[in-house]
Amino acid sequence: MADAKPKPRTKTKKRRRAPKDEYVRYLVAIEDWDWSYSFGLAGTKDSLDPYMEHRQLGITGKLLHPTNPSIAAVELWLLPRGDLDEDQRENDTPTSVGRLSLHDRRLTGLLPIPKDSLTPLLQMLIADRFRFVDLGGARLRHRQALVTSFSLATHIDADDMPAAGDEP
Repeated sequence: MADAKPKPRTKTKKRRRAPKDEYVRYLVAIEDWDWSYSFGLAGTKDSLDPYMEHRQLGITGKLLHPTNPSIAAVELWLLPRGDLDEDQRENDTPTSVGRLSLHDRRLTGLLPIPKDSLTPLLQMLIADRFRFVDLGGARLRHRQALVTSFSLATHIDADDMPAAGDEP
């Protein structure tokens, strides 16, 4: 056995662990909003619904927290969906309620909402009552993040503001 050669060592790559998604609050001051609506024929013969309807509520604003100089503006799109109405969602197993993405210094959010919540949201925006959007979710990673909660608010108390040490 004296003539047995040891096996050459091969380099093994260490696998990086995926970082845990850190919970972050994104606080946006509403600057403007827009609502669009379209209705027409579906245009395909095999469609279950002969009509096509699209509604979307756009909110633009400024990111107050976390402070990030690479984000110049925020654009949130609330997209009403009938399958999110309370009587339709009992068997859902969601992992998020929307997503954020950062492109060209603009943080964009796509946030589905229950179709039946659109009317009261529009009424509050028309009355100029909503001032803030508070989103909770993962920290931006590779310019994307999942949103686990969001709310529109008329005001933010000082107690509700994230502390300065909470900056990611």
